[in-house]
Amino acid sequence: MNDLELRLVDLGAIRRVLRSKREVWAYQREWRKAFAPSCDEWSGALRDTDWHVFSHGLAGALHGAEAIAAFEASDRSQLCICEALGGPPVLECDGTGSLAFADWKRACEGDLYLAAADLAWAFVITHEDEVGPFFARRADVQD
Repeated sequence: MNDLELRLVDLGAIRRVLRSKREVWAYQREWRKAFAPSCDEWSGALRDTDWHVFSHGLAGALHGAEAIAAFEASDRSQLCICEALGGPPVLECDGTGSLAFADWKRACEGDLYLAAADLAWAFVITHEDEVGPFFARRADVQD
């Protein structure tokens, strides 16, 4: 288990862990379909770092303070969490609503992907402090 997973275990928040390549890749495909449906080329920087779809302007997202505010205003009680979309584990968690941006930022030194369990929104904290964080709503969800 990685440090993030251990912290969530301590909170009793983990409901299910996706570890197999098949499960993780299926989740990555669903995430991409939800937040970047018009992006059909996932090569170069996008191959390994899905959040570049936002930093390169290939999909719409709030960034910086606006992204943090949108995340803080969202229902965070049921989340899917991972440090990289293409690699395990993906953690399905309950009871995470009290954790704020600062808590998540401290929990992980690298990239961190958080999404509503139903993929209505995604929040990505990047390893680059000057880039992000990003908050996106699923393409077919209207405010």
